[in-house]
Amino acid sequence: MIEVVHEAGSRYDAMAARLRSLVGDIEDHTAPVIGLPLPESPQVRLVTRGRWRAAYREHSARLVQRLRATARLDLEQARVLHHHMRAHGRAFSEQWICVAAQILEAEDGTAQAFVIADTVHHVGTTDDSLRLTLAHELTHLAQHQATRGLVLDLAQSPFPHGDPPRAYHHVTEGHAMWAMRAIAEHAGWPAKGGRNRPTPTGTKLLAPHEEAREKLDAYYRAGGEFVRHLVEARGVAGVNTLWRRLDLVPTAEHIADPDSYLPVLDQAVAAGAGARPEIAHSVEAAS
Repeated sequence: MIEVVHEAGSRYDAMAARLRSLVGDIEDHTAPVIGLPLPESPQVRLVTRGRWRAAYREHSARLVQRLRATARLDLEQARVLHHHMRAHGRAFSEQWICVAAQILEAEDGTAQAFVIADTVHHVGTTDDSLRLTLAHELTHLAQHQATRGLVLDLAQSPFPHGDPPRAYHHVTEGHAMWAMRAIAEHAGWPAKGGRNRPTPTGTKLLAPHEEAREKLDAYYRAGGEFVRHLVEARGVAGVNTLWRRLDLVPTAEHIADPDSYLPVLDQAVAAGAGARPEIAHSVEAAS
């Protein structure tokens, strides 16, 4: 059963109650739709943006340690990795109004869904939008469990894996985009978020990020369309092959042309062999 942990203070008591009322319904529909189990005791943590920033820094530090240990980075690669994570941290910190929720790892390696209360409040997030957000993040929790965290490490790494590089981030986000709408349709809920009504502060904070948000939405939609196409062509089991065989995750070119990917997947599955890839990185194109 999903636990909603309320850490955002009494100002957001009503929001915590909203999350608790929504998340139980979503949990019942997630695994049947995506074909992947959720963790045994998943958590959704409602936090302030300050607590989220601190959790993101802690998560990033652990990610850096894992990447350095598994990839045996030299000094230049370590410098690139450190710069990349700091830049991402600054961007997230400055653009918190655009981040309603995020999956972060705890110290014990379990994944948790963080919902940023300040963002939800100032964006004026509707219940329909919150359902979709929660379904999206629960799908990431299932991906994390299915790959023992490896796919999210690969998606967040600044170093490409594969030649040409595999589109790990595109696929993880695209899968979550497809899943949240499929879960809503399975449950009989609106598959669109409805009209949010930002507070005056939220309107002011969102304005500088409009162009970046449109680009990100287009990126997520492209990944979602790829996964939808794959589900229609090869079923949910076809998509879930990717979480067992991370070496089969498509490239950016495949994302743009899903039909070109189907023979690649079919041939690899027919051949049978394959395993999870090690996190091996090339520093080229990462600096």
